[in-house]
Amino acid sequence: EVELSAPRAADLGGLMADLKSIERDLGRVPGLRRGPRRVDLDIVAVGEERVSLTGGEFPIEVPHERMHERDFVLYPMSEICPDW
Repeated sequence: EVELSAPRAADLGGLMADLKSIERDLGRVPGLRRGPRRVDLDIVAVGEERVSLTGGEFPIEVPHERMHERDFVLYPMSEICPDW
């Protein structure tokens, strides 16, 4: 679980831009959508908030619209936030 400062939590578009920058720094290069990749950072949840940002460079849907289909998200989430 990661604690965010109030200004950064309020700016999810900026946070996503930061995550994309980290991905590039770690060697991620553009490729096939949903294809294999070196690293993939996403915002899957922000507390109990529901957010949909469709404009901007990086559209965001929180909670992540397919997180319930992904064991690689659900298993760690159940350990970090069992009551979520």
